[in-house]
Amino acid sequence: MKAGMVEHAIPTGNFELILTPQNVNQFQLSAIESITSKSQYVSPATLGDFRFIVEDLYLYCHQLTGPRISDTSYYLDLPQIRYQTVQLNSTDYTQKLFDISSSSQALTVAFQDGRLDKTQFSSSKFKIKASRELALTRLMIDYANQQKPSPDAQIEFKAGTDLTTQRYIETQLSTGMYFECGGSESIEDWQERGTYYHFPWPRDGSSTDNRVRVHTAFTPGTDMTNTRILLFDHSHQVAQIKIKDGRVESVTMHDM
Repeated sequence: MKAGMVEHAIPTGNFELILTPQNVNQFQLSAIESITSKSQYVSPATLGDFRFIVEDLYLYCHQLTGPRISDTSYYLDLPQIRYQTVQLNSTDYTQKLFDISSSSQALTVAFQDGRLDKTQFSSSKFKIKASRELALTRLMIDYANQQKPSPDAQIEFKAGTDLTTQRYIETQLSTGMYFECGGSESIEDWQERGTYYHFPWPRDGSSTDNRVRVHTAFTPGTDMTNTRILLFDHSHQVAQIKIKDGRVESVTMHDM
C-alpha cells in the first residue's frame, strides 16, 4: 500500500528523526526467517544458529535553495495507519469487534500466526503455519452502515479450486498497485507472502462511527491454534503550520 508524501519543499526548520532500536535478541529474530524455529539469538557456534549485524545506516536528504520565508502558512498531509489484533479460536462464522478512528478512510484485514517470537514466523508476512490463512471461506466487514464485500466474500482455496482471484484483483485496484508502472505482485506472490484484503471506505463527512465488525469463517476442521486476525485502519491528519518572522508560530492538527 502506498504511503503519502509531501510533493514540495518545506521551509527550513528544526527537524528530528528518532530511531528506537530493539534489543539484540528481538531485532535478530525480526531480521531472520528460517525453516527451523529459533526463539532466541545465540552465538553462531553450531549449525542452525544465526547472527545479524547492521554495519551502516544512511539517511539521504534533498536540500533546495530558495528565498527566505518570513510569513506563510502551509499544510502537511500525514497518513495514519493503526493496527489491532484479536485471537481467532473458531472456524465458524464469527464476529470480531474493533474500535478505530472515526476519520478512517480505508480498512485492511489480514491474518497472522501469533508466535512472532520465533524466526519460523515472520512479522513481515501475513502467514499462519501450514498456510492456514488460505482456509478462509467467508469474509465481511461492517462499518458506518456499509458492508464490504457485499454480498460477503465466498472464498475457497484448495487443490483444483481457487476463488481468491476476485479478492486479489479488488485489493490491487483499491491500493492503486494495479496501475503502478512496475506492476504489482502476482497472485502467486500474494498468496505466498500472505493474503490481505483492502477496502476503501468513503463516508459521510458527518459520520462519527468508530466500531467495526469483521466476520470470518474458515474451512471446518482447520487448526486455529495461534491464529489471529489483524485490522488496519487508514486515516489522514493535516498539519497546518504558520510561520511568522521566520519562526514557527503555531501548528494545528485537523482530522480529515
